[in-house]
Amino acid sequence: MIQFHQTRDARDEAAKATADSSATGDVLLGRKEASPVARGDHDPVEDPDAEDAPDQVVTIDGEPASDWFDRMCDDRGLPFSTALAIARGRNDQGLEELPPFGEEDPAVAQWDDLPRDDDGEPAVDVIHATHQFAHVPSLRTHTNVILDEQPDCRIDLSDQQVRDMVNAYLRAVDAPVTHFEGFVMLARNDDARGDAAAERDALDDALGADADLPTEWYVETDGAHALAPTSRGRYGTRSGGRTRTGTGSGRPKSTMSPPGSTPIKRGTPPGHGSRSSSTTPITRFTRSGRPPTFPRRGRWSGSTRTRVCPCGN
Repeated sequence: MIQFHQTRDARDEAAKATADSSATGDVLLGRKEASPVARGDHDPVEDPDAEDAPDQVVTIDGEPASDWFDRMCDDRGLPFSTALAIARGRNDQGLEELPPFGEEDPAVAQWDDLPRDDDGEPAVDVIHATHQFAHVPSLRTHTNVILDEQPDCRIDLSDQQVRDMVNAYLRAVDAPVTHFEGFVMLARNDDARGDAAAERDALDDALGADADLPTEWYVETDGAHALAPTSRGRYGTRSGGRTRTGTGSGRPKSTMSPPGSTPIKRGTPPGHGSRSSSTTPITRFTRSGRPPTFPRRGRWSGSTRTRVCPCGN
């Protein structure tokens, strides 16, 4: 059973209740709780001779390590495991491994045998985590899920951020248009013939092709974001799923399926696997005490307001 909580305090309280019962349990921690390098334990300090100064300072691309991880994970949407792998090759100290030395980063090591052991059996009776962990496919596929309070899986992006990431992605895939405005204009174009139709088909080909985007693109390109490949879904939505004949629904919608370790391919942000179909039972507590229904493909219904949840299932 996977129980997702709104806050760390609620998570820890529930984990204590599990520990006090006859059930077995475990807790998944966020990167700043578990990882010393992401938490800032190895950031530069004003006085390197101070008693609390780190034995090993880590900076990445000229930034304190914690700031760099915040930028990669929070601003660019990369999973921590992906950002950590990149950091090993980009740290300014030339370290082949990052602290803690001689062991795996705790934020990654905590996944050993979770949620299942090597035999595919549940490792513990209950795993407690905060809502953001609902992005992880292994925690919501073929598991029993309990949502403590209504989760908020929204990702806050300004209009300018969306424009910038679409522009960056269009340039990366050599699309015939490289600006958001042209992208929207072609998506709305219904012409069956002519220059606009030909350009629209070329855009369709560029967005539909399956080619790798290097990890460096997500780190070095202005405006790059792990959700940029969802531009394909936005194009399909705006154009109504138009096929080349102007009818039908041949273009699939894009989904936002979160942290994991999957190949970085065009159309699949790094660490974002495709949404898999499953029969995961999901229960959410409401103020009325009655569990609401949870139709597949993700709309809440029950005694609280309806909200679309992009968690995946």
